Amino acid sequence: MLEATFPNEMESILASLSYIYKENQQTLLLEIIVKSEYKINLYHTTDNWNGGTYTHTITFLVSEELYRRIYSSIANFQETLCTDINNNCHLDNESIDRVDIEINLTSAYDWRRKSGLLEESSVSLEYQEKLWGNHNNYRIFISHKTEYKKQASELKNKLFSIGVSCFVAHEDIEPTSNWINEILSALFSADALLALITDNYYDSQWTDQEIGCAIGRHIPIFAFRLGNDPHGFIGRFQAITSPWEKIHSNLIPYLAREPKMKNAIIQATQNFNCFAHGRFLIHSLNQIEHYEESEIDQLVCNYNNSPTMKNCWDLNQSQFLNFINKKSKRKFTTNGNNIITLLTNKPY
Repeated sequence: MLEATFPNEMESILASLSYIYKENQQTLLLEIIVKSEYKINLYHTTDNWNGGTYTHTITFLVSEELYRRIYSSIANFQETLCTDINNNCHLDNESIDRVDIEINLTSAYDWRRKSGLLEESSVSLEYQEKLWGNHNNYRIFISHKTEYKKQASELKNKLFSIGVSCFVAHEDIEPTSNWINEILSALFSADALLALITDNYYDSQWTDQEIGCAIGRHIPIFAFRLGNDPHGFIGRFQAITSPWEKIHSNLIPYLAREPKMKNAIIQATQNFNCFAHGRFLIHSLNQIEHYEESEIDQLVCNYNNSPTMKNCWDLNQSQFLNFINKKSKRKFTTNGNNIITLLTNKPY
C-alpha cells in the first residue's frame, strides 16, 4: 500500500477554499474551515485498480455555537465540503468520500462529562426548567419518527414516575416557537438520547442529526431496535431489542449506571403519586447497585410520608421493606401501622 500524501495537501486545499468562499460570500462554509480543527481518517476504502486508489474521510470539529447555527443544513454543508475538497485535490489516486461535522469538545473535559455529574450547557437555567421541569430529574431526548409520537408520549409518561423527564418534539414544542431552536436547546441540555429505531427511522434527515449531536456531546445513547438496525455513527452502540410495551423497564438497567439517575429516582419517591407505576418504581429502585445509608434513610422517610406509596396495590410494604434491607447494612422492620422503622443500627 502506497503511503497517503493527502494529509500533506490538506492545508493548501483549505487555503484555496478560504479564498473561494470569501469571494463568493459563503460565510458559514468559511467559518467552518477557518474556525475548526479537523481529523483525517486514512484509507477508508482501498482498491488495487490503477496501482492502488484510496479514499479518506474528514471530520471537522466546530464549536457548539457554530454547530447550532449550521445544524438545520448540516448535511448540505458536509456534502458541499466533500465536493469542494475533491475538486481542489489534484492527487491521482486519493480522494475524499465523506465529510462529517461534529462538536469540538476540549479533551480535558471529557472525563468530567462522562462522569454524568458535570452540568455544562449553553442553554440558560431558566430555559432548561421550561423544557424539562424539575431540575433534579434525569433528562432524555427521545429521537423518533412522527408516526410513533403516541408511543413516545406514553413512554415519556411512564419514565416521569421514576424521576426521568423526556423531551418529545411533537408534544413539547409550542406551535409559536422556533422549532429548530427548541430541539437544539433540548439536545444541548439533555443527559442522554433515546433512539427509537423503527423501520422508517432513517427516512428523516433529523434523526441522524439528533444522534450526531448526542455523539458530539458525549452523552449516553440508548438505541432500541424496533424494526430497524442502527447504522452509521450509532452503529457502534449495541441496540436493545424490546417490544414497545417493555421499553421503559428494559431501559432501567442502563439508566441505573448513570450517577445522576440515583438522585433523580430518590427525589421521585418524595413526590410519587401514580398508583399504576408502583411495580415499575420498585423495579427501578432495585436496579441501582449501591445506596449510601443516608440515602436509605431518605427513601424510608419518603415512603413513610407517602400515602400513595403505602397504599399502592402493586407496591406493598413487604416489597419495599425487602428492598431496603437488601440495600442497607442495617436492619429495618415495621411497627404494625404501615410505617418502616429502624430495628438495629448495627450492620448485619
